[in-house]
Order: sequence, then structure tokens, then C-alpha cells
Amino acid sequence: MDTMRMTLKDYPDAAIDANTFAAVSEPLRPLEEGEALFENIYATVDPAQSRRLRRYENYVPSFRPGDLIAGLSLGRVIQSRSPLFVEGDYWTHWSGWETHSIVRAPAEQGPLAQRADPAVAALTDYLGPLGGKGITAWIGMKLLGAVKPGDTVLISAAAGAVGGIAGQLARAYGASRIVGIAGGPDKCRHLIDTLGYDAAIDRHAGDIDVAIDRKLPDGIDMYLDNVGGPLQAVVMERMRRFGRFVITGTVAEYGLDVPPPGPNLFVTVRRGFSIHGYLATQYYDRFAEFRAEMHDYLASGQIKAGVDIVEGLDQAGEAMAGMLAGDNIGQRLIRIATDPTL
Repeated sequence: MDTMRMTLKDYPDAAIDANTFAAVSEPLRPLEEGEALFENIYATVDPAQSRRLRRYENYVPSFRPGDLIAGLSLGRVIQSRSPLFVEGDYWTHWSGWETHSIVRAPAEQGPLAQRADPAVAALTDYLGPLGGKGITAWIGMKLLGAVKPGDTVLISAAAGAVGGIAGQLARAYGASRIVGIAGGPDKCRHLIDTLGYDAAIDRHAGDIDVAIDRKLPDGIDMYLDNVGGPLQAVVMERMRRFGRFVITGTVAEYGLDVPPPGPNLFVTVRRGFSIHGYLATQYYDRFAEFRAEMHDYLASGQIKAGVDIVEGLDQAGEAMAGMLAGDNIGQRLIRIATDPTL
């Protein structure tokens, strides 16, 4: 049996597009003891993957030409030499953009490798609110942002996979006003009509500082930063005393070889707020707590999972390029094979 994989063809000189990737077919080796063979159904398309498509390295190594585009996948066990992996079960696992994967026990992969029960939640939920995007939003809003009743909250990239969940968590934690920044009127309507934001700011409309002042005239208690860039300095000048400025992503900077200079941090002294940056991997010891809470929110309807599906592994390059251009709402996934649970 062969697996079809999407690999890095070469580092892009400019914008990432479909030509950045190459499809290759490779034979699968026989299973060893403790391994299972998965037929993959979904794979994630994440901004963090795009960081690894550049020659420079950050907190994770760059892909090399010929490497599989790695990420979180969800598949069905079709062969197993492991007592943990039962044929027919669904699991999330770390592999990436490929049709079939050989996987070892999840103890070697971290808590995001988990059994997915379609009787409890949709398979796609295990890659979104119950997966890496969910725990990233939860850490930002609960552990570091410490959102509490009466807070005013601002979230950038609010229609994205993390931002969409984060805004709903802010509501669950009692925030009095939740404002999201997103790109375009359709996304702004989605924030208010579907996700329950109180107001939305279109980042394409210009004068974003004026818009923030209009939507949050008394300042900001908690900001979840998913984009970085010049917006950081704008928001910092509007933070309230004892506010929490929480940084989880800088997608506006991912295509730059050299990060732009940051704001002067004396603003934290003048305005009396704190800054926290984090990676979800630093908090995996809290995963069981997060998952129990998120299961309850999904079951009660307090959290609505946003998913944006592109059909076919051969469309993965276009899916990545489109996401970086902002054409997705919610978690972007590639559907590699038919989902039998639908």
C-alpha cells in the first residue's frame, strides 16, 4: 500500500502558494509492534505550519525540501499491532498532509493525540475546540487572561480557529463586553450573529484606533493577540490598569524574514498592565482539565465549533494560501477521505 503525501517543494521566495508544495507517493513499510496504520480523514491547516516553510527557524525547526508538511491529523485505524489502537476506532495523531500514516502510542505524541468518539462530539471537534486550537484559546482566556465578570475583552483574528473559541469562552466567563477584530464585513457579521460577540471591527476599514475607541471607550481589560504587527502598539495604549495583554500568535509577521521592531514597553509602566506570551505545549499538564470543561461547553451549546473544510489533499496548497490571505472562517481542515460518521 502507498501513501500520498504533500511535501515542501522548495522555500517560497515570496507568498506561499500551491507551487510551494509537491505531491509524492511512497510505499508504506510493514507495521512494527506497538504501531497502527491509519487512513486519514482530516488534517489541519494552521498558520504555525507556514512559519516552517521559511529558511529561517523560530521555536520549531523549518521544514526541508522533500519533508512531509507535518501537523495534527484525524484518522481511522485500519491495521493495528498495538493493544491501544483498536481497528475501526478514530484517533487524532501527529502526522500531517498524507493519506495514510503509521502511528505509535500517543504517549510519544502528547495529549493532543486522543481517541475521538463520534457519539460524544463531531470528529472535526477533536481538531478544533477539543484540540490544539481549543486549548490555545482556553489558556489565553482562563489561565493567563483570567477573564472575569465585568471585563472588557478585545480579540484579534477573532473569526479564526482560536479567536472564535476565545470569544465564546469570554462570554462563558462573564465578560461584559467582547469585541473582535476580523477582516471583512462577512467575518464581522459572523462574529456577532454566530459567535455572540457584542461588536466587531473590520481591520480593512481603516482607522482601527478610532474604531477601538468607539467600540471600547473605557479601555481594555484583556486582549488576546493573534496577529502581532503594528496593532500591538495601538492596543497597548488602550489597556486599562491591571489589564492582561496575552500573545498567542503573530500571523501578520509569519511571512517576514526579520520580525518588525516592537512597541516601547515603558507603556506597561505608564498604563499598569501585564504581558504574557505562551505556547500551548507549555500547558499540556492542564489538558485533562481543559478537555473536561470544553466537553461540557460543547454539550450545552455554549461553544459552537467553527470549521472550514477544503475537499481533497491535492487542494492543500490552495487551502494554506487562502488561509494566509484570510479567506477562512474558523478552523481550516483538509478532508482527505470520506467521513463515515456524517
